[in-house]
Amino acid sequence: MFYMDRSAVPLMFGINFQVNAAIVLMLENIKTLKTLRLEGEEDIEMQLEGNNYILAQAKAVVKSSTDFGNVRKSFSKALLSLSEAAEHVSGEKSLIVITNSLNPLKDDELKLIIAGRQTRRKYTELPESSKKIIADILSNNKDIKTPLNLEDLSIHVLPFETDNDYEKYKIVLDVISDFLGMFDIRFEGLRTKLHDIWSNSVFDSGTKVNRKIKLTKQDIVWPLIVSVIDKKYLSEESVFCTGLDEADYQDVCAKYSSIIDSKCERFDFVTRVITDYENKRSRSMNSIQSFVNNNWEVYRDDFESQSLDDNIVESLIKVTLSNILLSRRNIDSIKSKVKL
Repeated sequence: MFYMDRSAVPLMFGINFQVNAAIVLMLENIKTLKTLRLEGEEDIEMQLEGNNYILAQAKAVVKSSTDFGNVRKSFSKALLSLSEAAEHVSGEKSLIVITNSLNPLKDDELKLIIAGRQTRRKYTELPESSKKIIADILSNNKDIKTPLNLEDLSIHVLPFETDNDYEKYKIVLDVISDFLGMFDIRFEGLRTKLHDIWSNSVFDSGTKVNRKIKLTKQDIVWPLIVSVIDKKYLSEESVFCTGLDEADYQDVCAKYSSIIDSKCERFDFVTRVITDYENKRSRSMNSIQSFVNNNWEVYRDDFESQSLDDNIVESLIKVTLSNILLSRRNIDSIKSKVKL
């Protein structure tokens, strides 16, 4: 039986919080986001447009609603790290301490403001009692060599507690729902699917030895676009546009879904298909069907390694093209709204 040393639980909990805090911050800044990485110059490092940066220290407490014994010590370490990181990053910087503690400064006035909610407070918006606590922390931490520009500093509180996943991830999933609301996309289970994908990719970004390897906005948004193209979410139009009868269409989708998915997941292939269509399409109602039936052979080379019967290859290409083109309005909306 596998046994986990209980002393490792806070560490693993902290990593989990760091990943989810990064997801929240990246979605809150998705329009101007360029790159994201865990364990770059900071716990969470984000480069924005215009040579702007977000440097965030993620501080997690397992029992965040009741354990305030070390929060000031933890906050002091966060300020030290932010001070050191700010020295190595040129450009405008937002410095964030993001925590799940419901009283990160052990200050009753701040606790009343937080009141168990997701909270974002700039230093200038903190109660005077909190400002004094931060001033005391800075004066007592002799390791901080470079003074912090406190006007760049913010405290973000992200509720994240318990072993109940629904409760723990509730705010994170709500942020993902708000993000999807930008595009009026409501696929059942999509926010959970994206949460799983982003959790893995964000975590993986922090495992790269080369710190220049970072997640791009394209890396982050593409799983959403792939989900929009997914054949399971398309209407009967897809059958019509391929020129296949419904039985043959369903048969191809069932037997060769992995091949169709592999093409729809490729950014270069999807972009090429949409560009080709936009360059050739007519104003007729059946322009997608016409494009699919008249141009499917152009993409034969992309499927020729499959060693399939010619009729199957033709059907595969037509299904793939129709799925992509029927989704293009959603794709264009996503790319436009996140400025991709």
